[in-house]
Amino acid sequence: MVGTGLFLWWPRGRTGGGVVSIRGRPAKRVFWRDLHAVTGLFAGGVIVFLAVTGMPWSMFWGAHVQQWATAAHLYEPPPPAKVTPMWMMAATMPGMPSAPHGADGAVKAQAPWAMQAMAMPTSTDAVGMSPIGVDRAAAIFYRLGLDPAASIDLPDGPGGAYVATWRPDRVEDTRVVYLDQYSGKVLGDVGFKDWGPAAKAIEWGIAVHQGQEYGPLNRYLMLAGCIAVVLLAVSAVTMWWKRRPAGSLGLPPAPADPRAMRGLIAIMIGVGIVYPLVGASLVVAFLIDRAIWLARRRTLTAYSIRQ
Repeated sequence: MVGTGLFLWWPRGRTGGGVVSIRGRPAKRVFWRDLHAVTGLFAGGVIVFLAVTGMPWSMFWGAHVQQWATAAHLYEPPPPAKVTPMWMMAATMPGMPSAPHGADGAVKAQAPWAMQAMAMPTSTDAVGMSPIGVDRAAAIFYRLGLDPAASIDLPDGPGGAYVATWRPDRVEDTRVVYLDQYSGKVLGDVGFKDWGPAAKAIEWGIAVHQGQEYGPLNRYLMLAGCIAVVLLAVSAVTMWWKRRPAGSLGLPPAPADPRAMRGLIAIMIGVGIVYPLVGASLVVAFLIDRAIWLARRRTLTAYSIRQ
């Protein structure tokens, strides 16, 4: 939407109002047109950033990018133990649970996004040994320098490990430590420095997206982007309502010169390739549009024959 909006905003030699300034009053359509265009211009970068950094949470795109980056060794760090990542086991063994860090998802929910597909290390169930207990595990975690506010997850079954996760505002300070539940031995100590370049970029983007990385200014900038999205939606509907003829949707006619659509089509194809579900929705919208156009054409043809 930002790409097509910039395409429509492009001055093409204009230097007056509507480029970086707003004309008219709220009662006039030109005011809402300029408000929409200028808001999109100044907030477009923040909106694109919010959209791109929000994509890792998406079910389809995020999961596939995570798998690709891991396979290319650009993502999560090597697992603390010699085990196969759950997503690889699920792909090769139908019916294998794909939830990492325990079937209940408790540890997965606490882990940084970059480590949610990472395989868990396992504790060694030595004969005659009893679990050290959460109090001793907590003491070991704090002795290792973890903040007392770090979350601690209990072992998931006899082979599970204690996991302490510290997720401060600055993503660079993130740390996850694994302890053997019987011996208290450190099975893994993973921090931001251990992640692959893709994981670092994605986690940094998530922290900035949530307004955590750079303090209040970060939050206010992201809030401004959200307000801009709402303002764009309201101004778009208002602008359309003021423009449409009475009793009609006011659909604009196709450009007389087909070449005018080339830039717009190029943007749509590019976005559709990068985000396949967006591409599929664009194809569906196009097919619906063609079906409506053909139905109208048949109606007009039938009316002309009767006349």
